[in-house]
Amino acid sequence: MTWAGEGWTNAARDYHAHRETVQSRAAPFPFVLPHDITLEPKAFLIDGFVGAAETSAWYGPPDGGKSTVVLDAGCHVAAGIDYCGRRVSQGAVLYIAVERGAVVQRRLLAWCRHHGQMDIPIAVIAEMIDLRTGLAHADQIIATAKAFAEACGLSVAWIIIDTLNRALAGGDENSSKDMGAVIAAVDGIQRATGAHCSLIHHVPVDRTDRMRGHGSVLGAVDLTVRVTKEDKTVSVEADKANDVVEKPRFAFQFEPVKLVRDGLAVTTAPVLVPCDAPAPQGPPLQTRP
Repeated sequence: MTWAGEGWTNAARDYHAHRETVQSRAAPFPFVLPHDITLEPKAFLIDGFVGAAETSAWYGPPDGGKSTVVLDAGCHVAAGIDYCGRRVSQGAVLYIAVERGAVVQRRLLAWCRHHGQMDIPIAVIAEMIDLRTGLAHADQIIATAKAFAEACGLSVAWIIIDTLNRALAGGDENSSKDMGAVIAAVDGIQRATGAHCSLIHHVPVDRTDRMRGHGSVLGAVDLTVRVTKEDKTVSVEADKANDVVEKPRFAFQFEPVKLVRDGLAVTTAPVLVPCDAPAPQGPPLQTRP
């Protein structure tokens, strides 16, 4: 249909009248003036490394040890013990193992036995989730975090999603729409729970030193951590870190922990041992109520 003359004028008038009506009903966004800003020290789950109530992406090659690295850090937060000499803010941790749930549970058990910490507030969810096509699973994660907090008496401080690709549920990693939907879901989980939310991600098949897929993840998160392995040494390095001037770097080696023997077969799982064990830095930063 072609609009001309009086028909076009009436249509334009109706449109602008409608916009004025909608705008008159819209509530303004809250805003803050400089003299109203109250600054508080930046809160950390791991001092100078993992910020509280933020988002992060941990990435590396398939055999680089990234899942073990994030699980190890999460266990230190749940146990309230120093991480490589850095104080932690203790809180409950929810590890969503969208892939290899049984492997994650063995690694968790190995960590607890190795450190003598069998009763720490960390839970594993070994379920398929879809954060791309709807909010049902995001809402379930929020509900689980609340239920877990009530059960253990600590608020959930860290939610780890392993991996981004599986949470994408068949979506295209190179699509801004698909990746944007996952980012929006994670942001909703973070806002609803107040927890730090981490995505474990991959590098391209050629092992280029960057995260695989669309760059929206890099722009959306507060922290990116690159995990690499050379020979027996696992290197963990903060890439992007908001409000952190000196970006931390750590080095670990794997150590096997025997879990069960069945005849001659022994089931083991790896734990990380720091290459340089620093001295403790005092009591935990705080315990999240």
